[in-house]
Amino acid sequence: MKIRRLFWAVAAGAVAEYFWDPELGRTRRAMTRDRVTRMRNRTQMKTERLKRAKSAQMRGLAARAQHVRDDPPADDIALAHKVESKLFGDPAVPKGNINVAVEEGVLVLRGQLDNETQIHNVERAVRKIQGVHEIRSFLHIPGRPAPNKEASLRPSVRTGADNGGRSHG
Repeated sequence: MKIRRLFWAVAAGAVAEYFWDPELGRTRRAMTRDRVTRMRNRTQMKTERLKRAKSAQMRGLAARAQHVRDDPPADDIALAHKVESKLFGDPAVPKGNINVAVEEGVLVLRGQLDNETQIHNVERAVRKIQGVHEIRSFLHIPGRPAPNKEASLRPSVRTGADNGGRSHG
């Protein structure tokens, strides 16, 4: 216990001698005061910056939550316009190659894209749009018929002669 008191007394004496030295004491006190003030100001600035950042984050979360409850479009035309604006707002989507229509609540995509990856990306992007519940995609790549045309382009198997199964009589 006495050793601890002695230690603190020696430490206080060393600090007093450092700060009240007749030659450099005044300079040391001024430098220490400036450093403490600078540390306090930096801490206050960091605290204020953190408060502003958290406040902005909370406002952003509130705004995002508010927009999640977007009302579904009133009719097919409104849904088609909504899909077009969201889909074609993406610069990666080739705008001139896709036709968007809504028929009785079902979104219909028609057109030709460069590859299967683009088709997959467009379909995935459209599925994320609120209000789209069902998609019928007739998107295809060059050289392949559209999915709705494949059946009509297949050779049909006919019975009878080359006259379409009609008999001459």
